[in-house]
Amino acid sequence: MKELLGLAVLTCLALAACVQLGGGHAGEEYAVYKALIEAVYIREDTAWVVLREQATAPGNVKLVLEMASETIPELGADTVQAFERASAEAPTLREAFDLSVTVALLSQQEEDAILRGGGGWDAFYQEYPKSRGLLAVSTVGFNLRKDQALVYVEHTLAPLAGTGEMVVLERKDGAWAVAPSALIWIS
Repeated sequence: MKELLGLAVLTCLALAACVQLGGGHAGEEYAVYKALIEAVYIREDTAWVVLREQATAPGNVKLVLEMASETIPELGADTVQAFERASAEAPTLREAFDLSVTVALLSQQEEDAILRGGGGWDAFYQEYPKSRGLLAVSTVGFNLRKDQALVYVEHTLAPLAGTGEMVVLERKDGAWAVAPSALIWIS
């Protein structure tokens, strides 16, 4: 009976870990995030990467995926479908990024306290000096072979300075690398 109870507890913990990240490939998802963030958002003088704790998704997923598919011919249909399914979820990210700089995950309350109630972007950059603004990432859509990934990223630097883009990553020789991207919006 104890063995059965132990097995049930382990199964529940494993399922909870998968649900928390929105799928059964949490390790791969964080490998994609790491490759993307280190290639695009970390510079020599970067000390912090600040991310929204809650995964995000583009406003009109179908329209954004259509734009990305037209802009990025290499983007596979199965990757697009996987992203569409994954974007229905908005899991809480966890500190599993393994980046070369310090990572801060901000809850919505923390973000609001700094940006809306506590001094705006000046306060943000005082709290997180040498950061490159605030990032928000979606869950990752993987193709069936798990060698192509699609992720939506919002990068905000100030009230009217930000972008939203769909980024394709490809796995070559066991490592994820940023491939083409599609700029969806800019302010």
